[in-house]
Amino acid sequence: MLNYIEQKHVEICSTNESKEKQRQYLPNHAVKKTQTENKWQIVFDASSHDPGMPSLNNTLEAGQNLLPEIVGCLLKFQMHGFAVTCDGKQAFLQFILHEKDGDFTRFLRYKLEFDSYDTPYLTDEITVYRFTRLPFGLICSPFVLCAST
Repeated sequence: MLNYIEQKHVEICSTNESKEKQRQYLPNHAVKKTQTENKWQIVFDASSHDPGMPSLNNTLEAGQNLLPEIVGCLLKFQMHGFAVTCDGKQAFLQFILHEKDGDFTRFLRYKLEFDSYDTPYLTDEITVYRFTRLPFGLICSPFVLCAST
């Protein structure tokens, strides 16, 4: 969560807004990654929904599959003497969400504050955050990534 805040991928949003404004809250939970350094990762579930109501992923369009065929990619590698590849770090988070769209990616977490030594700690206060960047887990995220490259 600290990385999301420091890199401005999420922001604290106001809770006293008009009732007519549309918004969506994404359920989330922490998952422990034990393969490397026992890191924790926050996972957001845009497919969850209340009974009889659509989820956020139900309301978004998935888009076309723009990924190239793997056989064609492998054959192209044989045509040249060298190949250039890359791994975009947090690729989805490189896309900025429109401010109105951020209200559909809200979530609740404990508020993060800093002490006098700039050490982060969690308070008992629950705060509403929203994404300012395209989060992983939305059904449209892969299409947006492929369409922009």
